[in-house]
Amino acid sequence: MNKFLSYSARILSILLHPMLMPTYAVSMLAAAYAAYQSPLPAAYTAILVAGTFILTFAIPLSVILLLIKQGRLKDLYIENQSERNLPYIYGIVATGTWCFFLSWILKMPAYIVASAVGALVALLLVSIINYKWKISAHLASLGALIGAVAAWQYHNSVSSLWLIPTLLVLALLLCYARLCLNQHTPWQTVCGLLLGLTCTSLTCFINL
Repeated sequence: MNKFLSYSARILSILLHPMLMPTYAVSMLAAAYAAYQSPLPAAYTAILVAGTFILTFAIPLSVILLLIKQGRLKDLYIENQSERNLPYIYGIVATGTWCFFLSWILKMPAYIVASAVGALVALLLVSIINYKWKISAHLASLGALIGAVAAWQYHNSVSSLWLIPTLLVLALLLCYARLCLNQHTPWQTVCGLLLGLTCTSLTCFINL
């Protein structure tokens, strides 16, 4: 049973990895436009999703693999607190480039770009806090996604009875997964979630 829980926690941590959250976010955005507004053009959607995936997942992952090959990181999970500092720096650069991509290349609405900026701010704070305390980047990224979704719903007067509750359930499961893997304390997961939620909520509502 313990092996099953550990395996499940590992899988959930991979599926909800911080580097995948931006891709999930823009995919949800494209689906929301199709459901509640005018669908985005197919080519535009493809560029949005593919560009986000490359900038925030493929390139940072390539850098991490290179660091592992050089012996500067132990493995992909980066469980050691001190090893996270350099990947965070590359993650910040990648997320900043993603913000530029959304704003200047795709000309996304300001409140959507604000969501990406909120995620960038959250990552900056996580990287700073990491020098002293191993706050959960997983929960911070999921919290940022929840804050962005809440802001989008408010901006477009959309009321979904299942989306936010579903994301909150995922947050609880992810908290449990990180605790099950002995990666964080309860406070580190809760503070990570609240940090991400606060950052995107503030940046989004400031731009409404």
